[in-house]
Amino acid sequence: MLQFMHILFIGNSYTFYNEVPAQVVAFGTEAKRRISEARVVEGGASWTDHIGRLGALEAMERGVFSHVVLQNRSHSALLEEEAFHRDGDILAKAVRELDAQPVFYQTWAWHEEHPCYQDGWSGRSKEGWHAKVEKAYASIAARHGANVAPVGAAWLRALREYPELRLHDEDNQHASPLGSYLAACVLAETLGLGDIQTFSFAPSDVDPEAAKVLRQVAHQMF
Repeated sequence: MLQFMHILFIGNSYTFYNEVPAQVVAFGTEAKRRISEARVVEGGASWTDHIGRLGALEAMERGVFSHVVLQNRSHSALLEEEAFHRDGDILAKAVRELDAQPVFYQTWAWHEEHPCYQDGWSGRSKEGWHAKVEKAYASIAARHGANVAPVGAAWLRALREYPELRLHDEDNQHASPLGSYLAACVLAETLGLGDIQTFSFAPSDVDPEAAKVLRQVAHQMF
């Protein structure tokens, strides 16, 4: 077990909303693990942006990372499939060349009331959306022997079993504090911090009872 983890998060608002990386570090503190985090993030950024103008490859080389969490635009696997696989391959190979572990952050479907489901590209439902995203992340992770953090799958399960919990923000795309907390829980267990059900950390804007439920949902993904 790695006692010190230095994690680079590459992503966009699905990563930085409600401080998901900082929440992962807080779980590490509770697990008595030394974790530091760095980020290359920008709202709406795709992996193409990260490889190009945002300098993610250069950021990898400037640090000594144990893990690199890779999160693409939420709809890239649906609308930009060729770029999704091409750029994901580039990033994962670069991570491996630095002797670090790539972790693919599987994103969630937009809220069922979003007008995107009127269009075929969306899969017509959050289940259809998730099926496409899940397949894309599983495929790229398998090519690189990498782990997938099944955040989208955890969201789908939580929305089905606990519809009273509002995981989406008001725009029906981004995460509410509850949604980001669930993402952090899944990432923490994917990164090997332990059975997330046994943890107690939750941010001040997440109800403790809701947090307990979401930790249970997250653990059910493993």
